[in-house]
Amino acid sequence: MIYVYIQNKKYLKKIQYVFDNVFFNLGLEYKYIYDEVIDINDEDILVTYSFNDDEIEFYDLFKNHIDIKDSLKLFNDDYYMKYNVLTNIEIKKVRLYDKYDLISLFSKEKEVYLNILEDNENTIYKVNFDVISDIFFMLTRYEEIINYEVVKNEVHNRFPAVESIAFKNNFLHRPIVNEDIDFLWDLIDNFKLGLERKEWWGKEKFAVCLTHDVDMVFKYLKFKKEIRNSARYLLKEGSLNKSIKNFILFFKSKLNYKNDPYWNIEDILKLEKDKGFKSSFYFMSGGTSKVDNYYDIEDPRIQNLIKFVEDNGFEAGYHASFNSYNNFKLMKSEKEKLDTIISSKQYGCRQHYLRFAPNKTWKQHEQLKLKYDASLGYADRQGFRCGYCFPFKPYDIVRDEVLNIWEIPLTIMDVTLAGSNYSNLTVEEGVNEIKQYINTIEKHRGVFNILWHNSSFDTLNTLWKLWENVYGEVLEYISCKGVLATSGQEILRNIQENNEKIMEEVHEIRI
Repeated sequence: MIYVYIQNKKYLKKIQYVFDNVFFNLGLEYKYIYDEVIDINDEDILVTYSFNDDEIEFYDLFKNHIDIKDSLKLFNDDYYMKYNVLTNIEIKKVRLYDKYDLISLFSKEKEVYLNILEDNENTIYKVNFDVISDIFFMLTRYEEIINYEVVKNEVHNRFPAVESIAFKNNFLHRPIVNEDIDFLWDLIDNFKLGLERKEWWGKEKFAVCLTHDVDMVFKYLKFKKEIRNSARYLLKEGSLNKSIKNFILFFKSKLNYKNDPYWNIEDILKLEKDKGFKSSFYFMSGGTSKVDNYYDIEDPRIQNLIKFVEDNGFEAGYHASFNSYNNFKLMKSEKEKLDTIISSKQYGCRQHYLRFAPNKTWKQHEQLKLKYDASLGYADRQGFRCGYCFPFKPYDIVRDEVLNIWEIPLTIMDVTLAGSNYSNLTVEEGVNEIKQYINTIEKHRGVFNILWHNSSFDTLNTLWKLWENVYGEVLEYISCKGVLATSGQEILRNIQENNEKIMEEVHEIRI
């Protein structure tokens, strides 16, 4: 048995949340202890999170012991105080035994280390860098809540990647939470007690969550707009052929809506199905902004499309409108409308434009009984916004509670890679970037969550014409690996079916 002792009782609930996530990821049983433990045997492991070893009575009683130092830089009397916490962060690179290359945010000592103390067959691993505070800080999006002012300077009031600590310190491309969990697993495994780490994906090495935000299903809406577009193709791009083709497609789409370039979900579904994959399609059902309401969810054509998606075993989910992220009433009305159309009531969502407020949006999702969210990536840069590439249940630091909603963090969005205001990569650079992230996530047995809009398959669009084969290349690349490539709905179903004990259960023994 793994016993966990936490010395800092004032922040016990928050610290337990971190350990719950660590051991959930590893699939190991554990118990919290508070005073003293009895019936210890040589196969037991003690994990302590402490700031003063001398106060722990049973510190030396266990044969196998991992001691993690609480830096008191996050969990202290100034918790939730912006300037105190952000100034306490000191990024340190942790290189240990030519094997580990970790990032530490909250370490008290000038030098970070792992000491291995062995005496009379007893082994203590002393870790003086505060991985517990680091994990809590990243998963909760703590910095985005206490440093919320920066959203005012972003065009859509989003927290930009370039303002994040991860981007500023060049580790946004690294899932540092997974790295910390893998490090802790190595320490546990080094005791040679026969414990086995959970293989969440069965015979597969990792998972890919294929997702599509359906912002629009019709490109051609108004004739006047297409006059302007055709003029632009002719005058700005110098393409008479594209100008004429645009007019032809406009009239063809009016004769039969299935000729519209954005009416392509059936084609995307077939592309994935031919590889043995599934995906999630998130549909919009309302909104109050100019970037919402490009189609009516009550249109019989849309409802038949949703039925087609579900009949093929794919997920039809919710694409929450532009202003819904901090508007419960609006989100509720949209969700209720979808519930009358989508047959499965256990579906997930993604926020339009990736607008997200960690202190509000997750709570709204929970209140509306959504299964999961898939929004937590940055719009302006690809990478690990939460430092994590594995599903988890968020912790609401405002209300001090674990929320009953899953997060499947977003890794990469098509517009992020190609957009001139974002990463602005070439096609070759974008493909290489995607492959690097896939390889990183494979190493950590995680979930690669990719967003590719159905509108990004439009070959008449100058930008997306260049990228037209990229999504197919991604599918081909992952098909050559051992991977579970499916919808968010199926990924969570897989986790829950393979999990013998639910994450919320707190294993504790009080003596």
